[in-house]
Amino acid sequence: MKNGIFFYSPYPDWVIESTYKSACLRLNQDKDITCEVIVKMDDLNDKINNDFYNFDKVLLISHNSFNSDQIDRLSDNVYFYSAMTLNKNVMLDFLESNGIPITPYVYRPKNKEEIFKKLGNEVVLKPNEYNSYGGHLIKEISYDNCPENLDRWIFTKYCGTTTSPFIHRRVTCLFGEPIFYFENSNQSRENHFVTPHVMNPKNKVKITDNKTLALAKQISNLLSNYFGCGMIGCDFVVDDEDNIFLCEANIGVIAIHSAKKYEEFDDRINCGKSIYNSCKNKLRELK
Repeated sequence: MKNGIFFYSPYPDWVIESTYKSACLRLNQDKDITCEVIVKMDDLNDKINNDFYNFDKVLLISHNSFNSDQIDRLSDNVYFYSAMTLNKNVMLDFLESNGIPITPYVYRPKNKEEIFKKLGNEVVLKPNEYNSYGGHLIKEISYDNCPENLDRWIFTKYCGTTTSPFIHRRVTCLFGEPIFYFENSNQSRENHFVTPHVMNPKNKVKITDNKTLALAKQISNLLSNYFGCGMIGCDFVVDDEDNIFLCEANIGVIAIHSAKKYEEFDDRINCGKSIYNSCKNKLRELK
């Protein structure tokens, strides 16, 4: 059986060399697998039209989302996973219904009173669309500075610690395999909201909690199997009793440009090897 694994990742070499290109080097050592990183849409469509039919199964993983008119029709042997643009309330509803502990939230409240009655006085505001613009639209609010336009936002209960450090963990996974992970131990509560997705050199801590990694694996498998997601970034907060809550599952374009830094920071992390393992396991699952 001849299988193909193709990564569509339209970024320069320095972004993908420690992730998809590193995984490709490993995957191409398997005599039954052909692997390639594709960076141009024209090249991807050329592969779809001229090469994909030569394989028994093709695993196509896109690190970007695109419109239906950009990509040519995929044949029956292609299994497609990609970045997506689902709103936060859809994602959180789905994960909560599958037993994932999430930060309680209110979406489309009737009025401001409903928000603070359900969530208490410590409320975090986020845009409900998939992109929070690097965390810069996330902030803690009170009743007095609550926005008038209630429909755009999702309002979540603050579930972090009451005093510093304010713990935020990010685990990025592909098909249930952690690719890289880190913890920000923030001294400022404001920074806890503004830069949750970035490893802060001043506050970085290795994740030693296996429960967080196990939870991220479960979330990744749920979203990949149900929605067809590729790379997923799971953001967790921790409260005073060390309870873990998912505050966001990012399924858009996940930042991978610092992969080499993560590997240097934590010697358990090998992004290329982990992507290799995740793809081999997924290929075995496909029927």
